Order: sequence, then C-alpha cells, then structure tokens
Amino acid sequence: MISSDKHVPYLDGWRGLAILAVYFGHFYGHGKYWWVGVFGVHLFFVLSGYLMCNILFIKKTALSDFFVSRCVRVYPTFLLFIAGLLVYSATLQPDPFLPSFAEISSTVSFLRTYLPYGMAISNEHWAIAHLWSLNVEEHSYVFLALIALLTRRAQTPWLAGVMLATATIGAWAIGNWYFSYPPSGASHFSVRTEVASLGLLCGATVRYIRYHAPLRIYSMIPFWLPLASIAIAYWCFVSYQYKGLHITLAPILLACAINFMDRVPGVVTAILSNAVLRWFGTCSFSLYLWQQPLHALTIEYGSNAFLMSALAISIGAMSFYAFENPVRKKLNTAWRNRCSSKNLTSSTSSVVVQGSAGAGLIRLIED
Repeated sequence: MISSDKHVPYLDGWRGLAILAVYFGHFYGHGKYWWVGVFGVHLFFVLSGYLMCNILFIKKTALSDFFVSRCVRVYPTFLLFIAGLLVYSATLQPDPFLPSFAEISSTVSFLRTYLPYGMAISNEHWAIAHLWSLNVEEHSYVFLALIALLTRRAQTPWLAGVMLATATIGAWAIGNWYFSYPPSGASHFSVRTEVASLGLLCGATVRYIRYHAPLRIYSMIPFWLPLASIAIAYWCFVSYQYKGLHITLAPILLACAINFMDRVPGVVTAILSNAVLRWFGTCSFSLYLWQQPLHALTIEYGSNAFLMSALAISIGAMSFYAFENPVRKKLNTAWRNRCSSKNLTSSTSSVVVQGSAGAGLIRLIED
C-alpha cells in the first residue's frame, strides 16, 4: 500500500500527463478534441483530493500549517500572473482590455466563477478562463479543512469518511440535477465548485476508505480495475454529450484509478515515473497559469499553435525556476523557523515555570 509519508514518483507523472492534456486540448484540440484539456483538469482535481486526504485526514497536519502551505503554494505565483496579465491585456494584447475592479477583486478572491453575476469567467477579452479550476481547488481546500476540524476529536475515524462520502454524493447529485435543469449565473454550471469538485471529493473519499479498510479487502482489488476505470472515463469524455457522464461519472472513475494505480503492473507506473513526465508535473502550476494568454492568441487571433505552446512552456518553466520554487521555499522556511522559535519559547517558559515551582517546593519543605 502507498504510505501517506512516502513520495510517489508516478503521481508526479500523472500530474505531468494532466498538464500535457491541458496543453493539447488548448493548443491543438480546439474543435473536436477540446475535451482533452478538461480531462486533464479533472485529473488534477482527483490528484488534489488524494493528496489533501493524506495531509488533512491521515497525517492530520495542523490546520494553520495546512493553510499557510496552500497560500504559499498558490498565491505568490498567482498574483504575479494576475499582475502580468493586467499589463499584457491593457498594453500588448491585440485587442486591449482593462477589467473592472469588480472583476479583478472577484478573480483574486477566487470567486470569479460566481461574480460578477452575469459575466462568465470565459471573458474573451481577459485570459482568465482557466482560473475556474483554481477556484474549485481553493473552495474544496476550505471545505475539506472544515470537515477535518469537525471530525478530528471524534472517537471513531469513520465519521470523517462518512462526511467525505456524503459530500461526494452531494456533488454527484447536484451535477445530475444541473445537467437536466441548468442554473442561471455568471458561468456554466460545469465549472462551478458544487459540480466540478466531484473528482476532488471522491479522490479524498476513496483514499480515506482505502487507508482505513482492512488489508485483505485492498488485496482483492484486481490489477485491471484502475486501467479499466481510466478507459471508461476516457469514453465518458469522448461521448461527453451523453447525459453528462464526463461530469457525473468520469471523475469517480478517475478517483478509483489514481487510488489503486499501485495495483497495476510495474511497467505502467514506470512509464508514469519517467523524468520527462515528472518534470512537467513538478512545473505544472506555473505551466498551467501562463499558458492561457498564449492559448487565447492561438484560438482568437490565429497565432501558430506550435510556437505558442513552446513559448508557454518556456515562460512557465522560467516562472517556476525563477519565482515559484525559490519564493515557496523561502516562505516555507520562514514559517518553519517561526513555528520552531515559538515552540522553543513555549518550552523555555515551561521549564522556567517548572523550575520556579520546584524551588518553591524545596523552600516549603525546608521551612
């Protein structure tokens, strides 16, 4: 079984495969194969759910550490992207555009999928359509942290599992309802958190159940199950118009595939663990952020897809190595030092208090 503390190389490969799917869908799949990019995004969601379960419900990381690590992971590079995009859209974009304060504020607060009301996130003048997935992730992190807060003091570990499963069923039910009765609002229901979080929630739920289930049940999982799950999920996206299965079924199948990937023959995980896929996975956040303006140039202005995708990879790599990675390391180190200093101060104070109490007890005995 996969340990919650062990780094799993093929998960980096999965993330790399996900970002490559996004690039293919954005730069080469417009028209018939646009769904490949959405498939990649849902792979990201399932991976996030799996990892967040490890952090919040298995390792039981302190919520303060969890939120600091999430902010450090996302916000610096995200704000750099928004600042760069504002300059680009207002000055260099073929069709210059300056977004309103309401649009900017809802974007940086991860509410752009919902606000401003009546203005879809797929604003053709401002290349932020891909940020819907970031909204889903941030909302889901808060929700999962709330479940962790409510269940950590419970006597039974299954309470968290029940709440995770209930949330998964709720997202599945809402997705089915919305597909038949689409709601009004700023953006299409498929990119709203209450629907799009299904894979993330299911990824966390299956991981939790697997971790707490008896080993004999895990050993009964056939090697072909994750491979079959991926194949059927793929079919759901290919046939996306059929009852919305790409929204309601495919994320569940992907969650099963990711959670039981260690059951497949080693050659599969070896392929996923290759250096190229892992590199793309490591840089995936920066690669994902910076590709959208270049994707817009390809779709809306007819720029060369190969040139734009290569440029997107180059800018994303520079963002990762020159900004995202060093800033993240520096901020994480600062937070760890702050926590260590605080713990040291608390320990010292405790020793002083205990020492004072001991001296008082000695004087009392002598008297």
